[in-house]
Amino acid sequence: KYFTACCKIKGRPEVGRACLARNSGGRKEEVPKEHCQTPPAAMPRAPPVSSAVSKLHSRCHSLSTMKQLHAHLLHHHRPFPYNHFLSKLLSISSPSSATTTAAAADYALLLLASHPAPTAFSFNVALRFFAASRPRVSLQLSLRMLRSALRPDAYTLPFLLLAAARCPAPAFAVSAHALLQKLGLHNHDHTVHSLITMYSNLGRPRAARRVFDGILRRDVVSWNSMIKAYQAAGMKDDAARMFRAMVAEGAVAPNTVTVAVVLAACRDAGDLALGRWLEEWVRSTGMEVGSLVGSALVGMYEKCGEMAEARRVFDAIADKDNVAWNALITGQ
Repeated sequence: KYFTACCKIKGRPEVGRACLARNSGGRKEEVPKEHCQTPPAAMPRAPPVSSAVSKLHSRCHSLSTMKQLHAHLLHHHRPFPYNHFLSKLLSISSPSSATTTAAAADYALLLLASHPAPTAFSFNVALRFFAASRPRVSLQLSLRMLRSALRPDAYTLPFLLLAAARCPAPAFAVSAHALLQKLGLHNHDHTVHSLITMYSNLGRPRAARRVFDGILRRDVVSWNSMIKAYQAAGMKDDAARMFRAMVAEGAVAPNTVTVAVVLAACRDAGDLALGRWLEEWVRSTGMEVGSLVGSALVGMYEKCGEMAEARRVFDAIADKDNVAWNALITGQ
């Protein structure tokens, strides 16, 4: 019966009949018709390999289980999803152990090195992870990507620019800027904003301003990036002029991030007059003085020695969070 049932599942009822006849000593025994029917199409079948791997992949939450699945696929000569494994490995993190995260990152690098045909997506996943944690590794990966004749895209350049700024690698940053121009991404919003931030982190606000002046359609992120570049360089007057130009132009309205950055510049320079003017402007426009703007005002007033004003602003904040409390305690 077991063999007949197996033959039935395989769609070979005649094999089951012949085998049953041989085992009965040549006696012709009729097998019930229902045992010889081909199973209906609705009978569940084994899932495809890709679906099975995807299910196993989603259950891996540690480096050891990822290695086990990797070994299983290689041992059984199954198709190996390199890109999915790279994404999963670089997303594994242990809050209690930085060693686990570092080991997963090293394993991901070995996996990328063994990739027979890496794609732009493969490199972008790795560049995104290593741009902040290991910028030199990210730069090395970008060079390998260029040597493999793969074309960087709008997702590649922001991570490359971040790595060049974090390294820091001024010469590489200039080369990345030239590559951006060559690829025609000089009008891509996210890439241009990353370029301004890169020059800001390298301490080159004038170069950042040249990039800003070349933007055809400026949005609030463009203005904020440039004002932040001036604030980071300690150029308070330029940050204030940029803010006033943004208000006068009127095409893009400042948001809470804009105000917080200018207030940070006032705090660093100890400019109480500009800080008071900013608070009056905020209240005249009806902008909500929430945690972000309120904390910036508190820090500015404390740095300028106006403790009563700082406490007044703090008491008026409706949604006090850790940032607001820290601003009151530390003045930052």
